[in-house]
Amino acid sequence: MYKNRLEAGQILAHELMIFKNDHPVILALPRGGIPIAAPIVKQLNTDFDIIIPRKIGAPYNEEVAIGSVTEEGHAILNQSLIERLAVPDSYIEQATLKQVQEIKRRLNTYRQGRAPIKLEGRVVILVDDGIATGYTMHAAIQSVQHQNPKKLIIAVPVAPPETVDTLTELIDAVVCPLQVIHFQAVGQFYDEFNQVSDEEVSELLKIIV
Repeated sequence: MYKNRLEAGQILAHELMIFKNDHPVILALPRGGIPIAAPIVKQLNTDFDIIIPRKIGAPYNEEVAIGSVTEEGHAILNQSLIERLAVPDSYIEQATLKQVQEIKRRLNTYRQGRAPIKLEGRVVILVDDGIATGYTMHAAIQSVQHQNPKKLIIAVPVAPPETVDTLTELIDAVVCPLQVIHFQAVGQFYDEFNQVSDEEVSELLKIIV
C-alpha cells in the first residue's frame, strides 16, 4: 500500500536511479501520472514531458475498456471483447474520434505552447500511477516506439503480474515495486487516491518543467 501518489513516486524514483546517467526522458500519463513523475524528475534531474493515450470505453459503460487510442489517432482494440459485446464499427469510430479530440484538448491545456521533447535515440521512461488491463499503456508504448527511442521503460507503482509480463515482452523493462495477483483497481492500493484536476496538473507542470 502507498500513502499517496507522492510517496509512490518517491519509491519509484529510488528504483530508477540506475538510469540517471542515461539522462532519460520521463513521460507521464496525465492525470494521475503527473504527481508520480514529479519526484522522479527531481531525483534524476532529467527531462520531462507528457503523453496522452486515452481509453475507448464500451457502450453504456465507459469504465469497461474495449481499447485505447494514441494522440496520432491509432486505435488498439480488444477484438474478442468487442465481438462479445457486439459493439458496432460506427460506435468505435465515433468513440475513437471523441478521445482523439480530448487528447488534443488536454495537450493544448497542459503544454501551453511548449514543443514536445524529441524522443529519437533517447532512453524513455513511461510513468503512471498504476496499470490495470494495460490497454492505455499499450497505446503509449506504440506512440513512443514510432519515434525510435534508444530504450523504452515503464515505471508504475502497482500492476497485476500478468500485465507486467505482457508489457515486458513489448519493451526493454518494467519497473513495478508492487505486483498484486488479486487486482481490482489502481486506487485500492493507495490510502489517498483523489482525482487529479486539470488545474492541479497545470500547477505541477509549472514546477516540474
